[in-house]
Amino acid sequence: MITWKMIPQIEKAFGFRLYKWQKNYLLGNRRYRTKHRRNGNTFAYCVKLLLSDGEPIKIKLLKRGRYADEIHGTYYRMWFAQYLLEINDTLKKAGFETRIKE
Repeated sequence: MITWKMIPQIEKAFGFRLYKWQKNYLLGNRRYRTKHRRNGNTFAYCVKLLLSDGEPIKIKLLKRGRYADEIHGTYYRMWFAQYLLEINDTLKKAGFETRIKE
């Protein structure tokens, strides 16, 4: 579960401030992301997926596109898997425990 205390730590790990809607989405105060593209939707989804409670994320299923937030073309699922793993690495380096188990 993501808490208010974690928000500044997440921002520090990535080196930028989150939008207000992203903070509310991560905290569970907002169920949906913004409707606009290129506005941090996938980033917020990835952080929430990695830091939320739930069963471990299996890399095998991730690479098959199981956890992708949307489909934007033929290669999106492959891109998404790599993007999620990059975000995971950054979070782990910052001391967070994520749902991906090696």
